[in-house]
Amino acid sequence: FDQLQLKSITFNFMNLGGEPDFVSPTEAEYLIRDIHRIPIEKYGSKEWMDQHEKLERLNVQAHKNALEQKDEYVVDAIAVEAKVEDLIYEVLVSEAWKQYVLPHCIKHLSTMSSMKAYLTIYHEATLTNLFQIMFYHETSVQEAQDSLLELLDYCYRKMVLLARPEDVERIHKQAEGVNVMKQSREEELLMQKSNMEFNLSMLCISIVNCICDHMKELSLAT
Repeated sequence: FDQLQLKSITFNFMNLGGEPDFVSPTEAEYLIRDIHRIPIEKYGSKEWMDQHEKLERLNVQAHKNALEQKDEYVVDAIAVEAKVEDLIYEVLVSEAWKQYVLPHCIKHLSTMSSMKAYLTIYHEATLTNLFQIMFYHETSVQEAQDSLLELLDYCYRKMVLLARPEDVERIHKQAEGVNVMKQSREEELLMQKSNMEFNLSMLCISIVNCICDHMKELSLAT
């Protein structure tokens, strides 16, 4: 899975300005209404893949709306349809799958389509990217309800990486010293996972910052 393929599914959101909408307001409502919790047993299934594609489209449109300072109908619809808690559930499932299931099925994944294997790792980044936009808005923070604590715990677990300089240094050295042509498929997937963990840590700093900005509006229970 070469770097050109990776770039094709890792959007540069700064280049979205002026582009046609990826998802119309009506389609966004339809896609968001269909979002549901998928148990870890179905992670990577066709049902899961279909939902990942929807979330990826919504994520890109949400960033486009924010960049152009337009009506943020994706974020609004997620709150109106009460899907914030479902999305937090999804990111927690993704984290758990990567931590507890991936090590046992890495050999099997290495024999699969490069795109499908990578998406199982990339899914968590799609959700945290979307959270960056969502939790800038007070309505999303309020709609998270009790799940907000679980999200903050998740962010803490990711940010701990940044408090361990040896882990950050290890990731950078691996990325700089690796010979991609000599990597096995298993090593390639594990490298992508390590790099993704660092990026997730950085995204979580932004998410926590957004949530902290709305602390005054939260209930004492939260």
